[in-house]
Amino acid sequence: MQEALAKLKTRFVHDDPDQSYRRDGPVAVARFEDNDADAGNNEEVRDLRILRQRRVADLMGKFLGALASGG
Repeated sequence: MQEALAKLKTRFVHDDPDQSYRRDGPVAVARFEDNDADAGNNEEVRDLRILRQRRVADLMGKFLGALASGG
C-alpha cells in the first residue's frame, strides 16, 4: 500500500506545490478528460487544460496529505 501511495505522490505532487500541475499525473488526467485533444495554438483550450491540471494536483495533494496524516 505504501509503495502505491509513494508512486502516486511521485506522479502528482512536487516539492513546490505551485509546480505540481506539471507532473505526469495531472497532465495525463487533463489530457484524458479532454479526449487527448491537441491544444495547439488554441489558447482557451490550453488554459482550460492547465486549470484542470492545477485542480487535479491540488486534489491529489490534499488526498495524499490526508492519508499520510491519518485523516
